[in-house]
Amino acid sequence: MIKRLLVKLDDIPLRQFVSYAFILAVFVAIPFSVYLTQKQTNYRAGAEAEKFPVVAVDTDSIPYPNSPPVIFDVQKQYGKIDDSVLITGDNFGDAQRESFVLIGGEVLSGEEIPFWSNTQIEVKIPQGARDGSVEVNVNGQEVVWSGVLTIIR
Repeated sequence: MIKRLLVKLDDIPLRQFVSYAFILAVFVAIPFSVYLTQKQTNYRAGAEAEKFPVVAVDTDSIPYPNSPPVIFDVQKQYGKIDDSVLITGDNFGDAQRESFVLIGGEVLSGEEIPFWSNTQIEVKIPQGARDGSVEVNVNGQEVVWSGVLTIIR
């Protein structure tokens, strides 16, 4: 059977073989890319609450940055509701304390910020999010990312 198939493949001109391969790739690639865009994405920088116990930390003992925060990048520049977005930068502080993040002008709640460190913040796109800027406010000092976060509906 395999030998017959190989003989038939030998008889097909290269141009026709490439055409069939391209058509097959398109029929596989398009449904796969649609599947990937519909799948929820997570960076998992933070820990899931169900898997790890919550440890009480005295955030007052963690130093708060005096320098203004800086955003280097926002990974991804688009996402669906509840997708994770990773903000990388500097001077965010090792603990969130009174600091907060805004997406499209909407302040994110504590549950929507699963991870916070001095150089990375993981946020979940909230229900009422709109396309817009990503802003981080640390110790009253605000930085606005130069790009736009697009919400896919």
